[in-house]
Amino acid sequence: MCCDVVESSPNELAEYYQKLLNISDELEKKRKAEGTTAYNPDGSAVIRTTMPPENVLKRVEYEEPPKGIEAETLIDVMRRLHSLTAAEMRTLLKQVHQSG
Repeated sequence: MCCDVVESSPNELAEYYQKLLNISDELEKKRKAEGTTAYNPDGSAVIRTTMPPENVLKRVEYEEPPKGIEAETLIDVMRRLHSLTAAEMRTLLKQVHQSG
């Protein structure tokens, strides 16, 4: 039993390696057929420096807070909102939406 596993392991490894080579060749042919510009002729990836980062926020003009709200309270709320993670923000917004 032990010898069977040892003898079949090199064969399985060779088959796996051949499958990897075949898939790699197919992907290379597909990439060349599509003519995508994501790769250089040598196969290395093209680095795009003109793409803007995904997390750039738009600029918002300052507005005076409504009358009756203390500036300290407003600043505390803004600090808290700024420190929230995305999951915390979604949870908070859902609670506010459900409360009406």
